[in-house]
Amino acid sequence: MLESITNIDEFYDMLLDTEYNLFYKISKREKITFNLLPKEQYNNALIEFMKYGKFMRFPDKYILEWKELLIHNIAKLYCLTQIHGHSSNFPFDTFYDVFDHNSKTGTEHNGEFSRWAKKMNKINNTEEYTELYNWNAAYEFMYKVYDIDNSTPQFTNGQYVLSDYAVEPLMKLGTELVKTDSPEEIIVLINRILDVAHQRSDIAEIFIEGGSESLERISNS
Repeated sequence: MLESITNIDEFYDMLLDTEYNLFYKISKREKITFNLLPKEQYNNALIEFMKYGKFMRFPDKYILEWKELLIHNIAKLYCLTQIHGHSSNFPFDTFYDVFDHNSKTGTEHNGEFSRWAKKMNKINNTEEYTELYNWNAAYEFMYKVYDIDNSTPQFTNGQYVLSDYAVEPLMKLGTELVKTDSPEEIIVLINRILDVAHQRSDIAEIFIEGGSESLERISNS
């Protein structure tokens, strides 16, 4: 069961939790995944909503579950985009918390990343690796030591699940989604989220089974 988000403060707290969870999965070399809307069930809900303008028989509980699913998926996309340097807001504090925490001393900046950075300074005759808030060093560490590419999910076209273009409109729609518990308002927002486009890949693939192909079949049914 996904965490229920009922207000904006909880949404931003969840973003911090998502940052940590993604870094933790990278540190464990685990694949990052997205939970998806079930296409047939979503189609049934949409047919009923389009026919009546409200939900008569379709259970509200599923619509509310989809709200949480999409909010969490938007958060994952947002954080993955940050982690891979496609944003000016790389989550350094969380990175250090996961990768540079010294369990013996209980302090940060004295753990695995620091030891690796000092080693790299020596190899490359530089001091750059131990500079704080150095994204290049942080990413190189995740790439060389933890194979971040293996943890990062991919679209069906082979591109990594990141988006410079879709994150901003999706975050705006996500904050609107947080504010409502009306099944009718939620289904309208879900439709708007599924319509958000990405320049190179099918962004709908991280929200619904089959991505845009399923949406096209639903619209033609």
